[in-house]
Amino acid sequence: MSMQKVVFASDLSERAGRAGRRAVQLAEAHDAQLEAVHVIETDSPGLRALSGSPDREGVFQAAAEQQLQSGTPGHRAKPRVLIGDVVGEVVCATDEGDADLLVVGAHGRQYVRDWMLGTTAEQLVCHARTPTLVVRRDSDAPYRRVVVGVDFSECSRAALQIARRWFPAAELYLLYVVDTAELDRMRAAGIGDSYIQEQQTRWMEEARTELEEFARDEELSPDEVHLEVHAGYPATVLLEALGGLGADLVVMGNHGRGRWANMLLGSVASRLLRELSTDLLLVRDDAPGVEG
Repeated sequence: MSMQKVVFASDLSERAGRAGRRAVQLAEAHDAQLEAVHVIETDSPGLRALSGSPDREGVFQAAAEQQLQSGTPGHRAKPRVLIGDVVGEVVCATDEGDADLLVVGAHGRQYVRDWMLGTTAEQLVCHARTPTLVVRRDSDAPYRRVVVGVDFSECSRAALQIARRWFPAAELYLLYVVDTAELDRMRAAGIGDSYIQEQQTRWMEEARTELEEFARDEELSPDEVHLEVHAGYPATVLLEALGGLGADLVVMGNHGRGRWANMLLGSVASRLLRELSTDLLLVRDDAPGVEG
């Protein structure tokens, strides 16, 4: 899947400005169309204050369009200002607008309901079929070191395919974590440390073999990729390992749920989304253009 259209979702904040600069870099690198989207909520105080104006929506749209353009410096983005539910409107603008990538800031504006349902970015990642890049760092340099988190699912296979197509010049790492929760239960049950250590060693060797097969299945030669196998609690170990690798982009499969199902991400992806200090690209296995 080539990157032909990038949608940048902005709340017009400083954080969104960082995402806008990254969206510009990617659009220019891939010669892709760039669309900047802002959603005015139907019940926003500003709209209510102008309830008597004959063109209250037009007033807000004109002001927001000007701010959207300033949020994509050096690039003439197509601005779109929509009115309605933030998550629903952005998802429609990407999934139904043939976008290849959705770019958002690490945190949107906080509302009372965000405390209950997670950040706006988390809701977008959960609902959008379009691969979603959550930007934390302020940089317009190309990504140089990309780490793909692997669990051997179709989602992680899709993530690897996207990473290779979109960032072919980057140094590529595949990272797998052996979950040691079962070993902890064995230890709690009184099983000896020597047996537990033997089991962990065996599991890591098996994981290494499976990771090598995973890479070969995707036609990756040993000189094209670094393979990393770690052991422990997946979310914690991933955060520690990613910090040590110095990645500037992490790519992971997002086991997407239906729009009307549970709105929370899986525990690992959710924790990374909240705590990871680098940019995070989440890809669903049903993303448009991903090979089955």
